[in-house]
Amino acid sequence: MDKLSMVGKSVPRIESVSKVRGSAQYAGDLVLPGMLRAKILHSNLPHAKILNIDTSKAVKVPGVKAIITGKDTLGRSVGPLDFNKKYMDEMMIATDKVRYIGDPVAAVAAVDEDAVLEALEKIEVTYEELPAVFNIDEARQEGAPLVHENCKGNISRPIYFDFGDLEQSWRDSYYIHEDTYKTVANQHVPLEPRGCLANFETPDRLTIWTSTQVPYLVRYNLAHTLGMNESQIRVIMPFVGGGFGGKADGVFSSEFCAALLSKKTGKPVKLVYTREEEFIAGRRRHPAQIYLKTGITKQGVITGCLANCALDGGAYNGYGPATILLCGIFLNVPYRLQAFRYEGFRYYTNNPVSSAMRGHGAPQVNFAFDQQLDQMAAQIGMDPVEIRLKNALETGEITQNGLKIHSSGFKECIKKVAEQSHWYEKKTSCLLITVSA
Repeated sequence: MDKLSMVGKSVPRIESVSKVRGSAQYAGDLVLPGMLRAKILHSNLPHAKILNIDTSKAVKVPGVKAIITGKDTLGRSVGPLDFNKKYMDEMMIATDKVRYIGDPVAAVAAVDEDAVLEALEKIEVTYEELPAVFNIDEARQEGAPLVHENCKGNISRPIYFDFGDLEQSWRDSYYIHEDTYKTVANQHVPLEPRGCLANFETPDRLTIWTSTQVPYLVRYNLAHTLGMNESQIRVIMPFVGGGFGGKADGVFSSEFCAALLSKKTGKPVKLVYTREEEFIAGRRRHPAQIYLKTGITKQGVITGCLANCALDGGAYNGYGPATILLCGIFLNVPYRLQAFRYEGFRYYTNNPVSSAMRGHGAPQVNFAFDQQLDQMAAQIGMDPVEIRLKNALETGEITQNGLKIHSSGFKECIKKVAEQSHWYEKKTSCLLITVSA
């Protein structure tokens, strides 16, 4: 370790000085000469056909330079999982219908934000409201309204795994526990809401400064949606005030609208979300319903696990089709299983889009499994720490789904937590109090 220049040593962060001094510039801090301000008009209905958008009053607001709707786009959908075109289901501006409260329907560029906000209020959208689904149970009911007409049963993606002899694992079990666990949506809440500054320096050269985690994917998506070559687009990532997966889906409507408005006006255009917009039109962690049936021997050895996982994916895919896959993968770690069967469904709903957030898939299913492990430990009279140590995967092992554990300090971590939290002493103390009572 002493021979290494970086590993194991404290290394100053190169951006710390500018952040401490307040000189670090984020996308919302940037200014260019002649810059316009822009905002997006979001749908106020969860599910509706767009019959007409009337901008005639909005364009007359003093200071307004351009207004765009879905008719001004090339009608190309996007998504970060472009290896399968069916996962590219999100329009940057809605063209035919809206699928959640927050779906973009128009955008305005003007000389200042007051003019933008006034123009947004004067845009008249005529909708035909449609029935909506707001949770997993509603989405999978027979005859439920379809969020996407081409997706039967509102299923975004199904996944199936089957490893080992599950029926034999039940026969080997002393105790079998089954239960359903639920998690709710979480929002990333970065300190900096998403924002960008787009500038068409010439009619065929775009530079965009944006708060993103994936500048190359933003460039790729912008080229697709704007009908340009990637070589014509430069994406600059300034200081980013947090992402956590929420700014990793590639291009967002904010970036696309700023770019298209800049192209139409010939001016730089800045578009920054408010905190409210970040909540309704950003991304979130998938709410989940997880059914687990797990067997265990009298000695505390896990035999097999049957898992059914359902995710509330919201209105579009994002990284969600990967999340439902990862839920099944992550259930194979960090505990040893002799057999495993998994059925996963990601459902469309008329909620904000669920996508990647900090190890997406793992927090939901690992929470459920660890809850069940505690319940099983109590049923067979085993200490929760000891049951984890007995079943923890170790270096060199291969999981039921074929993952090789090249390095694992899981057991050491559990032991250290038990030691530093004085787990055994506290447990003994609680037992003595219970007996004396």
